Amino acid sequence: MICAERSLVSCRTDRYRRARLCGIERAICGARRRLLTFKLKESPEGHMFRRVAALTMGICLGALVQHAGARAGDRSPTMGETSPADVVLARRVLMAGIGRNMDEITGMIEDAAAFNLGEAREHADVVSAMLLAFPHLFPIETDTWSEKLAEDDPAHVSLALPTVWQNYDDFVGRAQQASQIALDASFAATAAQFKAVAKGLQQACDSCHQAYRRP
Repeated sequence: MICAERSLVSCRTDRYRRARLCGIERAICGARRRLLTFKLKESPEGHMFRRVAALTMGICLGALVQHAGARAGDRSPTMGETSPADVVLARRVLMAGIGRNMDEITGMIEDAAAFNLGEAREHADVVSAMLLAFPHLFPIETDTWSEKLAEDDPAHVSLALPTVWQNYDDFVGRAQQASQIALDASFAATAAQFKAVAKGLQQACDSCHQAYRRP
């Protein structure tokens, strides 16, 4: 009981962290296939996509490792990124993975006959891990939005509002809070408990989108 109320850092063993990393890899691979079908299946950029997938995994794994020693406080987005388009695509892939798992959770909640607590908890655990990595994919150079780029290359255009970089500490804090809510859902003991926590997770996601994502 004590452990369930403590922070992610103090509660997770090395074995559990390794299991979560495997979950991230599976989720990102699925998201990569979805985005590839949506945008890049017929594109000559297919060879570049493998590079983006590797970049995504590297940042995700690094963020999880660093999180073990992280403390809340002033944060600043990174600078000096030389391939912003690749990073934008990487975070779009990661967000697609988060969205896919959230859709699965929503579908099971809306269809009582299809609800499976074990599967729902697994989806929530993947969402939690991916949300830890997500805010670390926003170097300053990736503020690339323009209407022209949105039309010419929608897979590589940033949908983030400038407020991400103006209020970066709040942005990261929201992602970490949502990650913790998802983690709590992954430990739900009953369907009713899971559904209650998942509702809070959806609200956290929606409020962050309203503050930091273009319509």
